[in-house]
Amino acid sequence: MDRNPVLAGRLPPTLAAVDGNEAMRDRLQGRLAKLRDEFARGQEQLVQTEARARELRETLLRIAGAIQVLEEELVAPPGPG
Repeated sequence: MDRNPVLAGRLPPTLAAVDGNEAMRDRLQGRLAKLRDEFARGQEQLVQTEARARELRETLLRIAGAIQVLEEELVAPPGPG
């Protein structure tokens, strides 16, 4: 196998190709940074949403308990009074 890139059918990269690769790399790094930021914001929103869901479940549990107490009071025979 010939190690000379020209004889092997591969030309050495031109200055324009190197600049293009650097520009592409810069764009990819910029996109990666944006995606990481978006991911972090999404994770924070998920934490907040899960906390809100937990609070709502606790509230519904308290309401259900209050409903049960009132229903039991309504079916209980009246006490002396």
